[in-house]
Amino acid sequence: MNQGERLKIARLKRGLTQEELAIIINRSVSQVTRYENSITPIPFEISKIIAEQMDVSLAYLLGVSDSIKDAVTVVPVIHKFENGIAIIDNLMHRAVENLPVGELFYVVSYDQSMSPYICKNALVLFEEQNDANDMDVVCILTNDSDYLIIRQLRVESGQKIFVPFQINEKIYVNNERNNIKIIGRFIEATNRI
Repeated sequence: MNQGERLKIARLKRGLTQEELAIIINRSVSQVTRYENSITPIPFEISKIIAEQMDVSLAYLLGVSDSIKDAVTVVPVIHKFENGIAIIDNLMHRAVENLPVGELFYVVSYDQSMSPYICKNALVLFEEQNDANDMDVVCILTNDSDYLIIRQLRVESGQKIFVPFQINEKIYVNNERNNIKIIGRFIEATNRI
């Protein structure tokens, strides 16, 4: 079942029309139709709004889980970059040059799996995207975890493997049993304020 079909099922279970959903997500009815017919992919930010407003699992909408009501922790956008300036908790202002195109979000690294390059409690900046290249560090969502996970993508014989930098941490392999979704590509890590 694709993402558009999942959206339509969630909408119908909630008893909403396409017009009502369009109002909730601040999009046109024709855009909702394009989402449901899988003509246009649903942006991650819109998926988060749909999950929250319609009380469905983000993992379900993203195709990671078949259960419409799975409890998944969504890491919120701490801030967005505007005109090259980042504001974190209104305490730190800094200019960032050569920002990538697309939505950016921060994740706090709560473990040592990616050290020494990404330390525990670091703020890790990601560009929202659903694919990456071999050796990229990515943020992933798996069907066996309620949290976003940071790993390095390795592609071996066409197989996507997500590995930590520390050998004692879990490796994730994308297969039929463990459907892994890439949520974003690593931009930078900074010490937490």
